[in-house]
Amino acid sequence: MFAIGPNNELGGPNDTPCHFDIPMRGCSLYLDDQLIVDAGELTVAEMRPAARR
Repeated sequence: MFAIGPNNELGGPNDTPCHFDIPMRGCSLYLDDQLIVDAGELTVAEMRPAARR
């Protein structure tokens, strides 16, 4: 799920009148050059649900 919108309810500075969610499948995600999600599958074992570790 990719979402944009306000985050001021959690202490962030972004206050906008609109919230937008985009469901996505089969995507890959890198955070600080580390692969976190590869084609929709979590690559970091600690982030996976206990039943799938």
